[in-house]
Amino acid sequence: MPNWYYEKKDLKRTPSIVDGIDVDKENRYRREGARFIINVGTKMGLRYDTMATGVVYFHRFYMFHSFRTFPRYVTACCCLFLAGKVEETPKKCKDIIRTAKSF
Repeated sequence: MPNWYYEKKDLKRTPSIVDGIDVDKENRYRREGARFIINVGTKMGLRYDTMATGVVYFHRFYMFHSFRTFPRYVTACCCLFLAGKVEETPKKCKDIIRTAKSF
């Protein structure tokens, strides 16, 4: 079972950084992904807790995978879809994609 609390040294050796992405760029990608989830969720009328869960999933995902391997906006949509299921505010995948394309 993974530990969801990270020390600063762990944050300096994420898969993206190991893959050659610098820390500032990774932080920017994380902010952009989180903002995207909030924007799409707000436009779809999702509750705040659903969007927050999606953001947490997004950050956790990239503690194990690189931004080079998985595009952040596709991942953000997947995280929002999963969060909707978990928080019992599900949206259809096609609706999330349609809304995401408008940004």
